[in-house]
Amino acid sequence: MWPGRNELLHRSGQELTLLDCAHNPDAAVCLSHVIDSSLAGGAGTRGDVALVFGAMEGKNWRSMLDRLEHSAGHRFYVAPPVNKAVEPSEMVKYSSGQVFTDVGRAIEAARSKVGPQGLVVVTGSCFLVGAARAILLNLETDPPADS
Repeated sequence: MWPGRNELLHRSGQELTLLDCAHNPDAAVCLSHVIDSSLAGGAGTRGDVALVFGAMEGKNWRSMLDRLEHSAGHRFYVAPPVNKAVEPSEMVKYSSGQVFTDVGRAIEAARSKVGPQGLVVVTGSCFLVGAARAILLNLETDPPADS
């Protein structure tokens, strides 16, 4: 298994967070199939899925959002914590959702929206997924840096 690629984290026994570094339209299509198959398997409806999304400049994030449009009922936009990230305010102009300036707060808002039994999906950038993974696993950084 490659951390951050179709990685399902369990928290508090029932909270599920799916991390996937899908950072191009083809990967977003694959991710949409994973989400859709989990919903078909009894995991709920589109309204039970919240997307936490951020992307880097130069990536076709509009196409990625188009491909994920029918997989998640809620969208939360946050910039990956690195230079050259797309501003979340640009994303919300393209596709409705909520804008956040902090990855942790975006995840909290997404979890609050879908509840403990819903699915939060973090995607769009490997940098975003790394930051989310560190937060969710209580790591200083992800991948952990050697001192």
